[in-house]
Amino acid sequence: MEGLITLNKEEQRKNDILVKYINKEISIHDICKLLSITDRQVRRIKASYLERGVISIPHKNKYLNPHNKTDASLTNKIIDLYKSDYYGWNFRHFNDILKSEHDIFVSHSFIYNSFTSAGIISPRCKKKKKSVHPPRARRESFGELLQIDASIHRWFGIYTSALHAAIDDATGTVLGAYFTKEETTYGYYKMLEQVLINYGVPKELYSDNRTVFKSTKKELSIEEELKGLSINKTNFEVAISKLGISLITTSSPMAKGRIERLWGTLQDRLINEMRRLNINTFEEANEFLKVYIPKHNEQFALPLDNIKSSFTILDNSLDLNIILSMRKKFMVHKYCYLSCNNGYLVIMDGDEKALIDTKTKIELVTRLDNVQVVEHNNKIYSVKPVLSIPKQSNVYIKKGYNKNSITTPAKNHSWRNAKPVVHNRKLLNMLYSN
Repeated sequence: MEGLITLNKEEQRKNDILVKYINKEISIHDICKLLSITDRQVRRIKASYLERGVISIPHKNKYLNPHNKTDASLTNKIIDLYKSDYYGWNFRHFNDILKSEHDIFVSHSFIYNSFTSAGIISPRCKKKKKSVHPPRARRESFGELLQIDASIHRWFGIYTSALHAAIDDATGTVLGAYFTKEETTYGYYKMLEQVLINYGVPKELYSDNRTVFKSTKKELSIEEELKGLSINKTNFEVAISKLGISLITTSSPMAKGRIERLWGTLQDRLINEMRRLNINTFEEANEFLKVYIPKHNEQFALPLDNIKSSFTILDNSLDLNIILSMRKKFMVHKYCYLSCNNGYLVIMDGDEKALIDTKTKIELVTRLDNVQVVEHNNKIYSVKPVLSIPKQSNVYIKKGYNKNSITTPAKNHSWRNAKPVVHNRKLLNMLYSN
């Protein structure tokens, strides 16, 4: 080998000791002690040094290229690919894409060393480590407890949106996910629908204290209890109670750490995946989740081989469109009209307008498929939107009372001859003194 020989600190020390031994400044016993080798090795090293010089000090493989070294052209190709199409991705995610879509198989350490040498810094390297919260033990069976939450973030496009998700506490499997504009009951319903259809009915749900899950009124006063009042349940509570699912709520994010850590993973990986595919609408995003979530579970979730399942089979007789519905009470106007959500609805009984007592409180049900119906006295009415409520209702007949039969009272009717009520005593005496 020709050229400049570079020795590290340990090799330089070995060279200095060997030179002193050759110059008979130290004995063979001393060099054996300093280098921790035998006298036979000392003689072999001395002969090699006298024959080849300083080049005999480093290991012979030091200046040789390993047989498994990655070609420089491939290294440059990977770096160029990252800069052009995947810049900003964390290195492990980029390495996963290299294997799955580009058929390039390299180690994570190779990616890290090559990129660091090229001046590319991982976007996650500056993340500060937060204080570690003591982990809670996983539940023993699959489906025993699901952690649910929503993350409001700029997932795609230029505006923020809410991703609702459920993750199994025992395995870390993402069981359902759905995008909506805001965090809503409807978003949790769509996410829960995926869980029920694909896996079954879980035992418990673990959520935060949002009003979607719990009423803002925590307790009743003594007077309210005496009147027999009760705290109204939210639509979500009513729905899961019909399915036999229990609900646990907490105000601490650390208590449901698995779903919180899931947001960190998805905000790093899912956003980059959707941006690469130019996804900008809710329809496209929700369709992509059907492809992405199985891949995510395959990589991050625990295997289900030896884990007991606590899911129960969903009863086929149950209509999820009705169970997972939004229910709200309104007052009837003019026998068949409702005023809600800055608009008006007319209640229909078949092809005709319904006949319900004015000011009766009825329940407007918005089903999961966005079809609205009215439930009243165990009967279901359809509704349709109208521009306004007419001043005179077209419904005149009510309980056998016909508006057309109304007659004007006669001139000698008793109410026409009634004496006026006068509260002034002096005036009253004056009128009836004669």
